[in-house]
Amino acid sequence: MYQENTVALFEERLLQEIGRAREAKRCTQYVTAMPANLSVSFSSDACDHDWITDYLRPFLFVPPVPIVAPTWRVFFAAASADIWTAIDYFFHNPPPEMEKQSYVDGDVKILRFASGQMRVFIQFVYDKLYQVVSVCGNEIVVFAPENDAERFLFVPMRVIRNLLTLDARNQGRLHLHASGVIYKERAFLFLGEKFAGKTTLLLTLLDRFNCAFLTNDQVLVDPVSGEVTGVPLAVGVRRTTLAMFPELVDYAQMHTLLHHNHNRKYKGEKLVFAPAEIGHAFASPLFAGARLGGIFLIQLDLNADNLALSTLTETDAAALLQHNAFYTVSENQPFWDEYCRNGEDVGDVCRQIAASYPVMRIHHNSLVLEQLITLFEKWLRT
Repeated sequence: MYQENTVALFEERLLQEIGRAREAKRCTQYVTAMPANLSVSFSSDACDHDWITDYLRPFLFVPPVPIVAPTWRVFFAAASADIWTAIDYFFHNPPPEMEKQSYVDGDVKILRFASGQMRVFIQFVYDKLYQVVSVCGNEIVVFAPENDAERFLFVPMRVIRNLLTLDARNQGRLHLHASGVIYKERAFLFLGEKFAGKTTLLLTLLDRFNCAFLTNDQVLVDPVSGEVTGVPLAVGVRRTTLAMFPELVDYAQMHTLLHHNHNRKYKGEKLVFAPAEIGHAFASPLFAGARLGGIFLIQLDLNADNLALSTLTETDAAALLQHNAFYTVSENQPFWDEYCRNGEDVGDVCRQIAASYPVMRIHHNSLVLEQLITLFEKWLRT
């Protein structure tokens, strides 16, 4: 059916599928929103809305009355078998006008093209179709493989999460790679390289000090108000770290984790928890955000003799924040053009935050975790 290898034929079929998704009769609709009046109206005839709502609820809110003009309208549906055949064919046999739109990075392969005002984004992971996204104005249509239950739930949630995150960035918030907790109505963020101890410190604070979970990976910081919003991302806990927290072990044994299919690939080396599951395990409240209280750089040095806490200069603090900031959009995201902020803009935001809030460095040896917790607790109390 698709051997003619014409873009027009493929686009025509895809447009039919998009129209079918938008006209779906069996759909529920709700609106999610974040600070700064960003909102997404979402409808689907194919997926479990409770799963998506549960994942996002700690970080977003669902207004009782739908917003009349949401920032984005997202439609999600299962595509018919022949459209998958067409997509697979065009991905492996792209016509000349599509070849320059392809992108390959390891196991991720991307194909993009435009049809009038509509932009189409097709993503393969491990040579399997992951998602198809079309963007036209403020309307987005998403298709995912029907035979992959977890991905079928995760893809629309990720689309909504990315839309709100990128909109927040576009309105001037700093998108920062950091973990964090809320303690006494203030947000405290932790920066650091892999294996520096960020997740261990985060879980320990939840366990011992009744902190609220903010995020384990990404936050959005408003440089004017200091408001910090956590981005709802899963928490991967290594087996060696997991053994330190009986609450997490018990929770994983007593419940079927939301990411149970994803966990199989780690073969016990790591368990992946949804944010709400972390909250339930530690009986810790979950909040969307709070005012910024301080930022800590966690540095692990196995040769260090003792623990050291120091305050960074504004210049060093701003450079640290910029090093840990996201200010371009990855090629493997469908919203790739209008959201690319330049480094100078991000630098200004980082300098503004560094001038207004304390940024500290904690230099530690992994053998002094207890002292690290004690030091952090002492700093909080002062």
